[in-house]
Amino acid sequence: MRKTEIQAVRVPKNMSLGKARQKVTALGFNQYYRGKSPFTQTENEWRFRQTSPKKYKTFRTKTLDDGIKLIVGIL
Repeated sequence: MRKTEIQAVRVPKNMSLGKARQKVTALGFNQYYRGKSPFTQTENEWRFRQTSPKKYKTFRTKTLDDGIKLIVGIL
């Protein structure tokens, strides 16, 4: 069985940044990554990195009911 970890949390921009931060924390994830910028953004999402993507072989995306996406890294 392969080991998996959450690499990032992506929150749709239909939520404000403040609400997105609250949701990330409520789900038990970090808002900050190594003391750097708490998030990055695209046109449609707030992205909260949890671990470096370089350590994973492949990724899967799990979408929650409220549109939040968990990026699962597979070692």
